[in-house]
Parts: sequence; structure tokens; C-alpha cells
Amino acid sequence: MIYPAPSYLRELVTEVDNEILLKVQENYGEYSTAFKFNMKFKGLIQTWNTKYNCIGETVWGLSLNNEKICIFDGVKNGYEGLMGLKEAEDLNSTRTIDFGNEADIIVVFQYSGDEAEFIAEFANEGIPVYEEEDYFSWIAIYKYENNNLKEIVDYECA
Repeated sequence: MIYPAPSYLRELVTEVDNEILLKVQENYGEYSTAFKFNMKFKGLIQTWNTKYNCIGETVWGLSLNNEKICIFDGVKNGYEGLMGLKEAEDLNSTRTIDFGNEADIIVVFQYSGDEAEFIAEFANEGIPVYEEEDYFSWIAIYKYENNNLKEIVDYECA
């Protein structure tokens, strides 16, 4: 793994095996890492941007007991979220992706590979500094079922 899980997910995920990691790195490059949630989900809920009629940037997993678990919040997470570059969105306007069956979720984070350099620069400029693994530039969410990965969502975060 290039980095551990981003701090906001650390208690909710575990590392994937090398086979899965290599598959996602084929799509997202060598500076990508992947984690599996410690629970199964029956679907995803995404915000919906009514102004542009497209998906928003917040995603929750819907647990088997209907609990919403935040997988990604573009206003708070990723490079742009940490830097305060995203505007708040309407969290009440959503769409649901029903999996049909319970499934594992694999979450992939892509990095530039030079996070340590810009963190040092931020520190010199007095900009708040976070963990290196929190500065991911892309996130992808996969449904993992019967040894098959199916990409459901991806967002650029930088």
C-alpha cells in the first residue's frame, strides 16, 4: 500500500489483497491504494445536483440495517475538500443505487505520489496540514461480489 486509509475511514476499512490491488491499479495507476469496508452494504446513496441534473459529491453506503455510512463527502474529503475548494451541497436531494443483494464495497484512492512535498510547502506557508493519505486526488467505489469488481462511482478530488 502506498498509504494507509484516509483518516476519516480508518476504523471502517481493511486493506485488500494484492490481486484486487493490482486490478484497481490497472485503472488508477501505481499511486493508488484500495480498501474493503468491514461490513456489507445493500446499496449506495448519492447526492443529486438538481441544478445540473447530475450526481453530487457525497456518497453513503446503505448498511444491511439501513444505516447510512459516509464513504465520501467532497466538501470535507480529498485534496479539494481539505483545501476548502468545494461548496456545500444539498444533502437532502439524493438517488439510491440498490445492489439487489448484500455486497462488499472496495474504495480506491489515487494519489500524485508527491504529497509529502506539497505538505511541506503548506506547512511553510501556514496552511493547515493533514495526513498524507488524506490528500487523495481521485476516489472510486467498487461493488465486489463473487470475486468480481464493478465500478459504481468515481470522482476527481483535485
